[in-house]
Amino acid sequence: MMTNAAHLSNVEVKPNPKPQEPTELTIAYGRSAAPKLVRCIQGAGSDAAGSTESVLRLKAVEQSLELMHGAQDLACLLQAGIIPALNSAASKDPDEKIRVAALNAIGRLSRERTGRESMLESASCDALLAAAADPVAAVRLACLTVVQQFASYNEGAKALVEASFVELLLARCKGTPDGGPPIPEVQAIAVTGLGRVCQTEEGCKEAIRLEAVPTALAMLMSDAGTAVQYQSAFCLAVLTYEQAEKRVALDANVMPKLVYMLGAGADKADEAMRLKLRTAAAALLMSMANGTRDAETGENACKPAAVEAGACKVLVPLMREALEMQRAGELTAENSELAVYVAKCMASLADSPKGRKQLKVVLPELTALTSSSESTLGKHASIAIERITWEP
Repeated sequence: MMTNAAHLSNVEVKPNPKPQEPTELTIAYGRSAAPKLVRCIQGAGSDAAGSTESVLRLKAVEQSLELMHGAQDLACLLQAGIIPALNSAASKDPDEKIRVAALNAIGRLSRERTGRESMLESASCDALLAAAADPVAAVRLACLTVVQQFASYNEGAKALVEASFVELLLARCKGTPDGGPPIPEVQAIAVTGLGRVCQTEEGCKEAIRLEAVPTALAMLMSDAGTAVQYQSAFCLAVLTYEQAEKRVALDANVMPKLVYMLGAGADKADEAMRLKLRTAAAALLMSMANGTRDAETGENACKPAAVEAGACKVLVPLMREALEMQRAGELTAENSELAVYVAKCMASLADSPKGRKQLKVVLPELTALTSSSESTLGKHASIAIERITWEP
């Protein structure tokens, strides 16, 4: 023991072998890590950007984000009050890097049920509203990314509606806070969040009240890029459930645009975007064609308008592609989504005599797909066959 003690004293123990800079935040492990990090993040706005406290706060936020990957560490952070601390940093810190980092951390927490519960308890929507009006574009973009993620969950979507985020998302679809033209990257995120919020009844009603249909149609018809167009189409697929909204879209001449997106427009897109663009266009076409008759006029002009625009002609080759994938053993639940929408469109367009006539050429493909390994596709292929072969 004496020999070991002497060895430790003379050889192993060295005073401060690796001096640390005063702004260096050492990694905090163990049971006390979370409270230390939360205390370090707190106090946003009390010191200038670039100060020692500010540098430490940024490191604490970044370290917290790393610890969130572990379930136990995540629970400790939430218990220590990480959400209120991040709310303050995201909306009040003078350093834009800290505001962005705090929003990224909130976005990570929004993917966890306990994180969303803490966000609701800590009024994170108020902090997000403040960040959405931030003068720095990077902060606003990070905020909208969090909103988009939070809106993916029912409780998050409802909270965002109550906090008036529908109006804010529509405003970002139209332009920047200073009145400048819309930024396509921001538009794509904003309309994605809007579409997710509209999945709730409250969100859909509020969006329609605030004239979201004309706004989304303007983006769909614009040249803002395929990312904006396909997200706008998915958003409109939800918004055009009722006949009044279908009429607005129809009057905006949406049918030729959808036919273009399903055919030549998608062909011009890169491979990664092609399937997305066609799937979104088919989803909107399905919503438009699957309409009830107007209560006053008894008219449903969507089906004949789609047929006249050439919808049947672009749907037929898409169904043939699905059959080729089926025969090659490449059809999956993910890539068969387009074929399911196409089959639903065909079933609706078959209500038109001209549509039935044009769709009869695809009956062999539909018949073959009734035995598809993807049961949903097989089901809707059978429905389409029944509607196409119906005779008055």
